[in-house]
Amino acid sequence: MQQDDGGSPIDPEKAHPLVDVLEHQAAELPDRPFILYPQRVENNLTYNKITFSQFDKITNVLAERYKTQLQLTNGDQLPTRVVGLLAPTDVHSRNSLPVYCNLIGKTAAKTLIVAPEFLEIGQKLEAEAGVKVLPLQDFDLMLNVNSMLGESTKQIREKTSDFGEQYIIIQSSGSTGLPKPVCLRSNFLLKLGGDLWLRPGIVLSVTPLALGIEFSLITSLLTGHTYAIPYCASWPPSVPEILESLEASGATEIMLVPSVIQDIANVLLAKGDYTFGPLRKLDLVRFGGAPLDKKLGDTMSQAGVNLSSFYGSSELGGLMATPTKEQRGPRASWDAMSPFSGIEYRWSPSEVNPLLKELIVLPTSVLNDIDTEPDGSFRTGDLFSESPPGSGLYTYQGRVGNLLMHTNGEKTNPNVMEEKIREHSIIDQVLIVGAGRFCTAALVQLKHSEVFRRTLEESVRDARAAVMSVNEFVPTHSRVLKDIIYILPLNQELPPTDKGTVKRKDAEQQFAGEIERMYQNLLGDKKSEDVAIAQPLGNKHITVEIVQKSLKSMVADVLGKQESSFDNTSVSLFDLGLDSLMSLELLNNLSKTYGDLPRNIIFENSSILNLSKALYTSLKENLVESAAEEDPMHHRDVELLLDKYLSYIDTDALGNRSPPPHNPASSEIVVMTGATGALGNFILKTMLAEPNKISKVYLLLRGQDAKKRLRKSLQDRRLDPAILEDGRVEILQADLADPHLGLSDETYSRMLTEATAVVHEAWKMNFKLRVTDFEKDTIYGLYNLLVLAHGSGGQSKRFHFTSSVGACLNAPLASVPEQVAPRDPSYSLPNGYSQSKFIADHMCARAAEKWCIPVDIYRVGQISGDTRNGVWNRSEYFPMMIAYGAGWIGEFPDKSGDINWIPLDIAAEAICELAFIRQNTREGVAEMHHILNPHSLTWTKLLGMLHETSLQFREVGQREWADHLIADRANPGNKLAAFWEKTMTEGNEKRPVFETEETCKRSKPSMLGYVCSFGRRLGSLIVNSEHRGSSKGNH
Repeated sequence: MQQDDGGSPIDPEKAHPLVDVLEHQAAELPDRPFILYPQRVENNLTYNKITFSQFDKITNVLAERYKTQLQLTNGDQLPTRVVGLLAPTDVHSRNSLPVYCNLIGKTAAKTLIVAPEFLEIGQKLEAEAGVKVLPLQDFDLMLNVNSMLGESTKQIREKTSDFGEQYIIIQSSGSTGLPKPVCLRSNFLLKLGGDLWLRPGIVLSVTPLALGIEFSLITSLLTGHTYAIPYCASWPPSVPEILESLEASGATEIMLVPSVIQDIANVLLAKGDYTFGPLRKLDLVRFGGAPLDKKLGDTMSQAGVNLSSFYGSSELGGLMATPTKEQRGPRASWDAMSPFSGIEYRWSPSEVNPLLKELIVLPTSVLNDIDTEPDGSFRTGDLFSESPPGSGLYTYQGRVGNLLMHTNGEKTNPNVMEEKIREHSIIDQVLIVGAGRFCTAALVQLKHSEVFRRTLEESVRDARAAVMSVNEFVPTHSRVLKDIIYILPLNQELPPTDKGTVKRKDAEQQFAGEIERMYQNLLGDKKSEDVAIAQPLGNKHITVEIVQKSLKSMVADVLGKQESSFDNTSVSLFDLGLDSLMSLELLNNLSKTYGDLPRNIIFENSSILNLSKALYTSLKENLVESAAEEDPMHHRDVELLLDKYLSYIDTDALGNRSPPPHNPASSEIVVMTGATGALGNFILKTMLAEPNKISKVYLLLRGQDAKKRLRKSLQDRRLDPAILEDGRVEILQADLADPHLGLSDETYSRMLTEATAVVHEAWKMNFKLRVTDFEKDTIYGLYNLLVLAHGSGGQSKRFHFTSSVGACLNAPLASVPEQVAPRDPSYSLPNGYSQSKFIADHMCARAAEKWCIPVDIYRVGQISGDTRNGVWNRSEYFPMMIAYGAGWIGEFPDKSGDINWIPLDIAAEAICELAFIRQNTREGVAEMHHILNPHSLTWTKLLGMLHETSLQFREVGQREWADHLIADRANPGNKLAAFWEKTMTEGNEKRPVFETEETCKRSKPSMLGYVCSFGRRLGSLIVNSEHRGSSKGNH
């Protein structure tokens, strides 16, 4: 086994204990990483490395610790000793006490090392099987790397190295009876890695743990690969955990079973990743244990994923694998395999189909103590076909006998199950199916004489109970779920053989439709129109507690335990005995109540506590979705969000704090959001122009390069970015969706103590989103800022929130007063942005009332360019009409109605004056201010002012204008065809007037001093050319 870096090879023909192999690699490759293990710190997943030499030192430390417990002394002539390990794996979790006793008896194990979660069963085994139980050592990996070896340990190691024959013993899956011990000899293990991997790299193994240790970990030891352990909250890892582990570990190869590939593909396809990016960039995607769905494999291979099928067994090791694309040629498929070099074998034609051949391993390649033919060869029982013929490449086709191979690599013996089920009087015939599926299913033929003695309900009940009773005698992976039992109508039967058994192939073909529907129903949508829990959860009194109580009952039913077993709701269900198949049964049961659920919801929320929260959220969303047709304006969404956040404010018990200073002449320390926006730019500029009034400004900005983006936004609006060098400005990268705003505890505490005011300007600007899309980063962000303003443990802060006239522009009023609107969602415009502002207004008012925060809300109308430079955001409605209409097609729509736009700088000055000079000093009261031009202007007057500029255009009707713009394919505004068509055909609805009298009284210098001067501002909106014609390409 030659390594590519010049290290001396290990001779696989000689028997080497694995400990010698490890010492060899530690000497030859001391600094090469052998193990990568995950570590999560908050939301960041990183990997720590253990080199070959470090791993060697760790094993020495463990040997030293177990030496005394095993009662070994220096100079002992060590007898052959079997030490068992009982720790969490996908195999141990489904074993029973008799299985453990059987394994201990057959291996003659005298000592059992037990993990804490198996201590109770370990004590029982100590009493019944006579083994000595030792606790599994808990140790710090990196601490032991530097531990010194004791002399006694070295001597013991020297003596153990004298043994040419050593074993690793694993257990079989138990598909044909009780799990059996499988002894893997040293010379067998040395041949594992021969042809398995391309070149030394990083292998992430997501196979069942026993298989992963044998074929990935030991192979990595032999070949110099790095073995990466996937991160998972509990085994097995979920798809998001696998994808995150691939990225964080830098893996170049992955080994997994076909069912996991299917799950990963489903997640990627759902996200629109049709190239399977995370898998495509790997050098190799190796799978084994079962065949991969042919259609999926073809799709992935065509997308560039380097798939490689691996075939082997626990008893024989690796036997075949897919060669590289270069080796197999263009005609061969991704699932065509060739036997490994060094494997001696022959092919035996199938009696049923001569094109299929059974693989038989010859005696020279059978290195373990297993049952063989009289000549010492081993019949694998697996059938293959040569593809293409004469190529020496083979694809897996199935089993010789009836053994079912599942997509997760497990196997089921249906004969044993069928025989057990037929013992029940109600059963005439039964067929267990599941080859190529995740789990088993049952087709049941009832005995007519027994049916006639029962009612139909009783017959179905007893038949299901008969099938389910077999689950007590089979491995967990072979269990039949109650939802995939098909009971044949009395006029149908399973096709019999002359011997009275079932013709398996004929039956599967005859009932293929019924079988397919069972599996589709198991994994498909389960939306229920009449469920017990949906009605109490579907009102305003919905609680997580109700969901949690129902969930406990369902989990208890699936696991066969008392509900009291789940009182600790934070423990992972997988630690309590749930496995992959049980999780599928639980998901199926949950879906009947909660509607369509993500397949990975249980894996990602494995505790009762987290799963109940996820189900609560899902049910609320499903109820809202089902009501969407009756509520096209999404008013119910608004009500639900209002209920949620107003209840937060009503019930949150925040600490005591002192009121804010009320001296208008005092200096303010301000926390501000949204400084990169147009209005935010000018508010920041206006605040910093008052050195005696504003002593400090904390700018909370999202994302990377915050200062760079802020500087650019100021430059774009022709404002001096030098204001950012003012010593009063501190820019902080923030996340408003985080309770501490994404800041360090020290920074958050400093703001909590120092700040006197919060100016919240940031808000998502997207009129296509639903109101629910505004919750995480805007509505919840507002709540977190209100908590900061409350100042628990410090002083409260005045809170200034920039709202929008859209929050009540649909009000059934002639004029809108300067106060918070009634709680009626129909007041706002029917878009998510306006509805989210409506919710925010009510949250601010409730916080003012309940938390005694002085709150000011600024309803801002349409903002135009500033009075100095006339810079106006060209993506806004009016500038686009000028650029794409008057400037491009030479036309402008003639609309009716008045406009009350206000320039950016005037709006900013009004807000700052109201916030810091004419302050709201009334605790418990939210004051509303309308930031609009108190002097309206008619549309006709506006058109006249436009004609006075150098623009040349003609006035046309709205519909005609939209048609002409949409017809001009070269016009950049054509991209917004749907928007123009909708806007220009809705008519001119009569909108309410916003009262400004009270606001003007408080801000006379700014609001009443504004004189509209459109000419200068509008000039900057014309894009290069003043008219249509040959200059269109420059627009």
